[in-house]
Amino acid sequence: MTENTKIPVDIMVVGDLVQDNNLVQSELSSNIYSEIVTTSVLEKNKGGAWYLAKMIQYACGDRVIVNPPEDIISENSIGQAYQIWSRCNDGVFRISQFLGCQQAKNPFWQPIATGLPKILVIDDLGMGYPVKDKDTENIFTAWLKKFKPEKIVLKTMLQHDDEQALTSLFADYSDRLTLVVPAVALRARGARISEGLSWDSTIEDTVNEFGSRAAVADLADFERVVIIYSHEGAAVMEKGKLKRFIYDAKKIEGTFKNIFSGTIYGLSSIVTAAIVRHLVDSLTYPLFLAIGRALAAARKNVEIGGEIGKEGNFQFDGADKKIKAVLNYTSGDEGAEPAAIFSANADNSLFSNGNYQNSSSFKSDLLADFTGKTNDFVVAKAIEVVIRGIEPSLTNVPMASYGNFVTVDRQEIERLNAIRNLIIDYNNNPADKRPLSIAVFGRPGSGKSFAIKQIATEIFKKEKSIIEFNLSQFKNIEDLHKAFHIVRDASIKGSIPLVFWDEFDSNSLSWLQDFLAPMQDTEFISEGISHPFGRAIFIFAGGVKETFANFADSESYKNVDFKEKKGPDFVSRLRGYLD
Repeated sequence: MTENTKIPVDIMVVGDLVQDNNLVQSELSSNIYSEIVTTSVLEKNKGGAWYLAKMIQYACGDRVIVNPPEDIISENSIGQAYQIWSRCNDGVFRISQFLGCQQAKNPFWQPIATGLPKILVIDDLGMGYPVKDKDTENIFTAWLKKFKPEKIVLKTMLQHDDEQALTSLFADYSDRLTLVVPAVALRARGARISEGLSWDSTIEDTVNEFGSRAAVADLADFERVVIIYSHEGAAVMEKGKLKRFIYDAKKIEGTFKNIFSGTIYGLSSIVTAAIVRHLVDSLTYPLFLAIGRALAAARKNVEIGGEIGKEGNFQFDGADKKIKAVLNYTSGDEGAEPAAIFSANADNSLFSNGNYQNSSSFKSDLLADFTGKTNDFVVAKAIEVVIRGIEPSLTNVPMASYGNFVTVDRQEIERLNAIRNLIIDYNNNPADKRPLSIAVFGRPGSGKSFAIKQIATEIFKKEKSIIEFNLSQFKNIEDLHKAFHIVRDASIKGSIPLVFWDEFDSNSLSWLQDFLAPMQDTEFISEGISHPFGRAIFIFAGGVKETFANFADSESYKNVDFKEKKGPDFVSRLRGYLD
């Protein structure tokens, strides 16, 4: 399909109008007024509902209006947002610091009557529109009753003092309302949806959350709820049931944006624009294409960011041309279909069966959906992997791929991603001074140390120093103190060393008590002198026990020797483990 500028539909966009004040960190510094800075340090652009309307125009064509019209809007009717842009280590300008927003002093609450919109799109940024108080709610309700749009699309973060005020406003329009909301907003109101573990876990948690209707009770009756899992996936719920789940099989939630320094906003607006296009023309723009292209376009937005133009002005919209091209991709365009990097869940009949909706028993198995559930199918797929390779054979199967380590086993994916999340959180929290202590168990040769090293390399690239010690080779406490000094020297240089303590459970657990002070107090005492550590990641690799349960099960805690060797104290200082 060519770029569609003749779609016979009227789309009206209302919502929070915002002016973005982009403060660009100049690459030339100036200490005196008379010294001229050659690059612009301040650029203003239209954000909020204006930006959303622009994205919808890119997706749907020109039959989009922003209400109220720009020519009747005063500066007091516009909110203000402030953000600092800086050049990142990949040479691209992105937002390095968001300084906050100010609500409009006198915002417009009642759209101007310009005719009956077939699709009403509302951009709710939590700045008062459409619910600020009872008066504004009544004004908006009266307007809705007067015009009754055929479809309503609400893009929201659900940020209101009364969390159900917004959705109750649309209770009479649940049969025509599509809600677009990021998963982080649902988690903020108490939805128990895991993040960054596995797509199976995300699907299960989302389905079960809507089934139990705990934190999403006011959302489950809407015609459609589109949940965005960062730049990697999205779920489409229809009347509380899973309609479609789109995901990147090679990434998990949050991994794409972590590749880049700095921040770029606009993900929800781009997804909303694609959803509107789907509502306009569902036959040629199905859900999978809409969401897949939207996520691909949002990734381009992050990759391209802003740039200094030829005339020295800052161009915050450098990615707009690419966003438009991705949303309107045709088979004759250069490159592959943008949505092709994403996969979708199998058309499982369970998704239309209400039996699982009121329980927490629903289970997702994307691996089995694409390989088959019986041994015959599994063996056939395994042979195909050997002959053709992993990626061609398991294109749609979620996998964890860290360097040279690849797995498609769900339990292994979740365990590895849990460790990855611990390391990322620790790296991003400089106030946490204690070493991050993680235990790893497995049979000799099972690759337990290799997997952790690949994760660390993926996160830190070449910046990570890896130090390894085998405690079974240490003869006395002096050997351990020498190792501590090596770790201390590495940590106080500013980096976060990754330290492997292999066979920490050797020598009848005699080493455990000597790690308690470093793990808890970030120091060790040698010859009566206290030596503080810097930040470090301790990986305790077991050589005797093959699982954490075998190391620290209930029987171990009943064992007098385990207690005397400070086993329970050691376990209490661990922040995670991997079998």
